[in-house]
Parts: sequence; structure tokens; C-alpha cells
Amino acid sequence: MKKRICLLFSLLFLLCGCTAEVNLEIEGNSINESVDIVVFQNSNLTKDQIKAGFRNYVPIYSSDVIVDTNPDEAVSGVDYYTKKEDDLGTGFKINYSYNFALNKYKDARTVKEGFRSSNIQVNRNNETVLLSTDNNGLLYFEQYPDLEKVTINIKSDYPVKENNADVVNNNIYTWNFSRGDKKNIYMLLDTKVEEDSEVIEKKENNEPEDENEVVTLFNEHPYVIIILSLLLFIVIVLIISKLKR
Repeated sequence: MKKRICLLFSLLFLLCGCTAEVNLEIEGNSINESVDIVVFQNSNLTKDQIKAGFRNYVPIYSSDVIVDTNPDEAVSGVDYYTKKEDDLGTGFKINYSYNFALNKYKDARTVKEGFRSSNIQVNRNNETVLLSTDNNGLLYFEQYPDLEKVTINIKSDYPVKENNADVVNNNIYTWNFSRGDKKNIYMLLDTKVEEDSEVIEKKENNEPEDENEVVTLFNEHPYVIIILSLLLFIVIVLIISKLKR
């Protein structure tokens, strides 16, 4: 058995005509990473070779080595991406996904092996999350000459204070990387909990946030409440009188 460090996924970018899309969704204190790699067969590469080029067990952290075994198998104590495979007829779309804790994503394999330097900072004091990389582009283009394009999409329910995305569409921030691009990713999120608009409106009108239901009913139907109270009082008096007899 032999051990080796694998850059992202074994052989995946050695395949001709390869493109990749990284989708990140930030929710609360977690970040869900989903990577789609699309590869088509050609005169030098069969579908069987493409399929064999993607490992079933890829560790989520770059610090965990990939154990090169035959058959491909998991090692106890190591966390792995979930792999899905979609047959496209003349090729495959391979998906690797994992739901990370937000404060641990800085050590993810895709981050560590994709950029020379990066920063994913969760600041509890000023309630922000910063995602940034160096401006040297992706390392994968240097390592894999046949890689054509990598798209990185980031989506979050948190308001975005600052960003340098290439495209923004329906709260999805997109960076498109091609060979030779020297640019970075920068995104600053505001993690403060937004107050409900109805609560904000009440505060602006100097109204209490939570009003007792009985008080509300009395304000809307005062005469009904008074009549019901009198009837209840009479009933109680009659019952007490009857008990005394």
C-alpha cells in the first residue's frame, strides 16, 4: 500500500476538455461545498478511463493523504466527500460534495490546493464573515494544462457588504477563472440577524413589540368585553348564593 498527496481529485484535471464548477452555499455556521467536474471522451480517452480517473474516496482536508489502494477504499478516521456520478452519454459529470463547519472550511482541500494563500475569517465581534484569496488566480491551471475553465459560485442568506464578483444574479456571486487570469475572490458578509420588518415598524411608531391578546381584544371590542365580564360576575354571584342556601 502506498500513500501520496493528491491535488484536489486524482487525475481529474489530467483529462482533456475538463471544466469544473464549485458551488458554495453559506447557511448559518455551515458552508456546503458541491463540485461538478464535466469530462467528455475523445480519441485518446475512453469513458471507462474517465470513470476510473475519479476516486470514490477523496478526503475533504488537504492534510489527509489519499491512500492509493486497489480497490479504492476508505480509511478509518478520515472524512470524505460524497461522490455522485451522472452518465452524459459521451462523458461524465462527477459531483463531490460535503457540508463543512464555516470556521473549518479554510482547511478544505479545494481551498488549500486551489490558491497560494486564502483567508476565511469568521469575526464574532463585528459579526462578519470574510472570504478572500490572493490575486494569482487558480493553481490548477499551472498544474493541469488541459483544464479550460473553473467557475466558482457563492450563495448566502447573509447580506453581502462588499464583493468583487464577475457576475451577480439572484443572490449568487460568480467568479469565472480561465487560464492566465490573475484575479482574486473577495466577499464580506454581514452576519447580523435582521429584525423582522413588522417589529422594526412597531419600534418606529413607538409601539410595543408584543401585545397581549386580551389587551388587543379589549382595545378592538371594549363593549363586548364589559358585557361578558358583567354576565360572568352575575353567574358567579348566583352560584355562591345557591351554595350558601
